[in-house]
Amino acid sequence: MSGPPPPSARGYREGAGEGLLCFRFGHCARTPELAAAALLQLVDSDEPPLRLLLGSMVYDLAFDIARGRMDTWAAWEDVSRAAERAISPPVA
Repeated sequence: MSGPPPPSARGYREGAGEGLLCFRFGHCARTPELAAAALLQLVDSDEPPLRLLLGSMVYDLAFDIARGRMDTWAAWEDVSRAAERAISPPVA
């Protein structure tokens, strides 16, 4: 689907609205030159990461998902740790 967003979607450009318009109608602030520059910086890095998040929306979404997972893991820490016997630290 291309073309301008329908009148009902106009004005809904903050937060999730911008992401919705981006995916549904292709109206994103995409700049291939910026993505290419980020990839070149990645390639030139002495210690590049195994994965790289490109774009603010993707970055924010990934962090929100990771934080949610970490909150769940923390809430279930006692159950997780109870699944094994504690191992004594090595003697120096």
